[in-house]
Amino acid sequence: MSTTAYYVVVILLGVLNVALAALAYTQRARQIRGGRLHEQQLRLAESRNELAETRLRRLDDQIELMGQIRDALAIAPAGRGAAVGVIDVGSATMRLTVARRTDGVWERLGGERAFLRLGAALERDGGYSDAVLDSAGAEAHRFMKTAEELGCERLAIVVTAPGRSGRNPEALLERLTVATGRAPCLLSPAQEASLTFAGAAAGMLGGGEPGVVCDVGGGSTEISYGTVRGGVDVVGSFEVGAVRLAERVFKHDPPTPGELEAAREYTRRHLAFDRRDTARVALVTGGCAHTLARLGVSVLGPETFEQAIAKLASGNGEVKGVPPPPVTGLSLVFGNMLFLSVM
Repeated sequence: MSTTAYYVVVILLGVLNVALAALAYTQRARQIRGGRLHEQQLRLAESRNELAETRLRRLDDQIELMGQIRDALAIAPAGRGAAVGVIDVGSATMRLTVARRTDGVWERLGGERAFLRLGAALERDGGYSDAVLDSAGAEAHRFMKTAEELGCERLAIVVTAPGRSGRNPEALLERLTVATGRAPCLLSPAQEASLTFAGAAAGMLGGGEPGVVCDVGGGSTEISYGTVRGGVDVVGSFEVGAVRLAERVFKHDPPTPGELEAAREYTRRHLAFDRRDTARVALVTGGCAHTLARLGVSVLGPETFEQAIAKLASGNGEVKGVPPPPVTGLSLVFGNMLFLSVM
């Protein structure tokens, strides 16, 4: 081999070694970066787990607080109790009520109400837009300030159907958390029905007397059966609510007879409950019950129901001019109750 050929081979081998070294260095660098990325992913996963555990603890605290507020309805301690409050985020409205129980009597200290119509947003868009979330957060922040001004010592934030529906319900819960500084409690249908039953039945039923409570909300309807002493025995939750129904079948204001019949048919298809013949008393609560109470309906039967529907469908503005019914201890936290005849 000539000297020239020898040096060419040496140079080529040197270049090859440099290339292999560069390749090895690149692979090693990638491994290091991959290891760092993996470590970052592990740390992120640990942070997410810790955040999830924190949220669960906060939710447990909120559920415990709701239970304490619920139990306070059935107990009449002597003296003056702490000021307690509830921010209820529903499909039609967000409500704040702050009250104090003194010598067994509830005193309403104040409250707020905002018509957010979250259920309408879900029916229209399938989820919550940034504008809707901004509005919900702003109102929740304002409610928190009002609760503080009213001297509220223990406050529960609960979310019902709006936190269980649509493509991004978690965005609503997140926005409420940021706005209020505390994690809201997302109630399951069973929890919602149980709390409503406790609030409605306390003072209205005897300890062992069975009853049915129907809570008609904007996005869903919960029906519960049980006793004050034994608790809720049967719960039914149905996607039939005032806002949901109006958005799906009503195109006119007031609704036409055909639209009213379509609403009845929709309700018949979606509402089915295992009736208990032993229950002789039924109570209705929620925004719809409040509206009927303003119309002077205290016992809801077929005739009074049709009369109320006729008034509401007349479009003459009668409801707006009717003053609200007298405030009772039960209406402070859980709204107005109506007796519903059970056949």
